[in-house]
Amino acid sequence: MKLQVLVACEYSGRVREAFAKRGWEAWSCDLLESETEGNHYQGPVEDLICENWNLMICHPPCTHLAVSGARHFAEKIATGFRFRQDAIRRPYRAYSFRESSIYH
Repeated sequence: MKLQVLVACEYSGRVREAFAKRGWEAWSCDLLESETEGNHYQGPVEDLICENWNLMICHPPCTHLAVSGARHFAEKIATGFRFRQDAIRRPYRAYSFRESSIYH
């Protein structure tokens, strides 16, 4: 049986395909359509999180974490948006990992 990995919040397929080339059953999941052919679920990660994954990798939205957008940080903070905290927690808001098969 192959090890299974879910790469959440990824539409490029790059990480998914890197795992697939190494023998994993690899899936990506994003609200956007995948840029490449392969195992991809288009929809919220909460729909898949209870599957029997051995590993899950989550990529928070880069628009709120990357230094390239640092010039916008002050404006975001002024509006009350806790960009790093909110971006990191976003995939987990509607789900408790205690119900997951993923060891954590």
